[in-house]
Amino acid sequence: MFSWNVLNAGHPNEQWDIQLEANTPQSGGWVGFGWSNDGTMHYGDYVIGWAGCVVVRSMDGGTPPPKGKPGFEITDTAYSSENGKTTIRFKRPYGTVLPGHPSICTQNQPDCHPAGHVYWLFASGSSVPSSCEADFTQSNFHDRFYGHFDSASALHNTSVSAPAAPAAPGYGHGSPPGTSEPLTMSEKLERHTPISFVEAATHTRQHKAGFTVHSTTYVSKPIPLIPGQIAWTYPELTPVPMPGTPNATYPNGRRWALLGYHDAEVVDCHEQSVPLSKVYNHHWILNPVPGENNAACPQAGFTFVVGVGAESRRTPWAFPEIHGEQHGLIFDQGTTWFANIHLLKTVDLVDGLQGSKACVECWYSPEKACQPGDNGTFGCCFSNSRCATLPNASTVPEVYYLKYTVEYTFDVDLITPTKFEVFMSPNCQVAYNALPPGAAQAGASVPSLAPPGPEHLVSNNWTMDGDTDIVFAVGHLHTGAINVSLSINGDFKCVSEAIYGTEPDVAGNELGHLIGMTNCVGGATNKPVISVKKGDTLTLNGWYWVGPTDPRIAPVPAGPHLVIMSYMFVLYKEGGSGWPPPAPPPPPSTPAGTPPIITVSGAVKNVVGFSPSSDERGG
Repeated sequence: MFSWNVLNAGHPNEQWDIQLEANTPQSGGWVGFGWSNDGTMHYGDYVIGWAGCVVVRSMDGGTPPPKGKPGFEITDTAYSSENGKTTIRFKRPYGTVLPGHPSICTQNQPDCHPAGHVYWLFASGSSVPSSCEADFTQSNFHDRFYGHFDSASALHNTSVSAPAAPAAPGYGHGSPPGTSEPLTMSEKLERHTPISFVEAATHTRQHKAGFTVHSTTYVSKPIPLIPGQIAWTYPELTPVPMPGTPNATYPNGRRWALLGYHDAEVVDCHEQSVPLSKVYNHHWILNPVPGENNAACPQAGFTFVVGVGAESRRTPWAFPEIHGEQHGLIFDQGTTWFANIHLLKTVDLVDGLQGSKACVECWYSPEKACQPGDNGTFGCCFSNSRCATLPNASTVPEVYYLKYTVEYTFDVDLITPTKFEVFMSPNCQVAYNALPPGAAQAGASVPSLAPPGPEHLVSNNWTMDGDTDIVFAVGHLHTGAINVSLSINGDFKCVSEAIYGTEPDVAGNELGHLIGMTNCVGGATNKPVISVKKGDTLTLNGWYWVGPTDPRIAPVPAGPHLVIMSYMFVLYKEGGSGWPPPAPPPPPSTPAGTPPIITVSGAVKNVVGFSPSSDERGG
């Protein structure tokens, strides 16, 4: 176990008296304490003690371990190690340290940076440097303990204990596919940004069917980001509040039904929407525990229900009312929720728009904590990596918040229960890379696919094991995508199309970015239900444009698209409904046999090379 104590808080000479204690199976080794604006090691100050040495180190970007000299001194240092207990004690001032670095603040100190939100880190390792003057190296790894907590915990608790870092389960959603080796908890914490949420507001209204609809907005605590910085969270380290989770009024939680969600976006400290060109929302997904594994793609290893990415601001989910039946997802008492979040700050980057594309697509660069073979994988997009920035890029974090609003009811007896699946292509891959014709990508663990032409297609098939009615479906794609569609037994049924922005740096209409998705089933235009019978073959097709130019996203560069996804999120009712058959889908917006077109370098090119008999273009 690892414990720390803050002694004499509010000391007359404006300093903190801190004692750290690590209980380990053996004596010796080192213990350390640090302060960080974002919960990672890359920008922070540290006090580390071992074998008669108590030293101060800092990091100003780059990769661990810390080697620099910070702008404060420590006094009254002490170190001891005996009977499996290693202890250091020291005093340090609070207040501003270095520009862009954290501060230790009293509860009432107004200039704490930023707004009093500083993460406190603690660690312990078995291997020590050769002398008090020597730098830490990778061989001095924190193989005993590593953890962190935010300033609110630090200021209101005088003692905290944390377990050691045992081997933990492997990668969660979005980690490099093909990676089978599990990460230790220490390794996960190195790649993780601590993000937590609070309930901001709740409103209620009565539905005409007699149930009460609640609308609750959840907002994260401050997320400080500097240019090029990446925020990534592991679900098991990121619990989030949701309706029905245990609280003081209902200590065992409540049974509830999710009816949809909306207004998911990144905002600034003035509650203004932040454009994707400044902070890119790659994805945010919420997983219920306990929850049914995704039966359509169980190998993906997640129970995703709420999310998804850059399209969230413009793509609300509203589960439908059909023939007087309100559909919803019902969660039992005691369900808890965890989040995988991936945000990237894409301003002041090297190579401008090309640098922004490389950043959000997880390209390898020497500045990142990844290897060339990780190019185009999430291995180059964890919190311990940073996209390459211009020499004059700011090192002072700006604070952002992620928010979302959930629609739900506790009157579950009045809700028609449904189930939820995520259909994923190709081959249930969490992510894949779409390369231009003839291209190759050596070493990447994400599948890399090169088409014969500029239209890139991936497909996956499922044999349905029962009668169902699909009552809601919407796709998830990334910039460069055209559409994702469903077919049954080879017959086209519906399409979810990518929507692109047209105005530079305007939140909600960002030029060069995918900003929304149309519904495949349901949604604002109430696209018709799809009935599926046992034994039917369901096909998911995902199309991307990988040609050398793409006027839909210009001036953002076209070409390859890495770490992309082709998903369809499906809400369905088991057993078939017995409803009257839906009206046939409306005719497509282009004549039969004529694919949609875009103009590329003066020549007319098919966006998607569909055959005349395969009308996947949608209406």
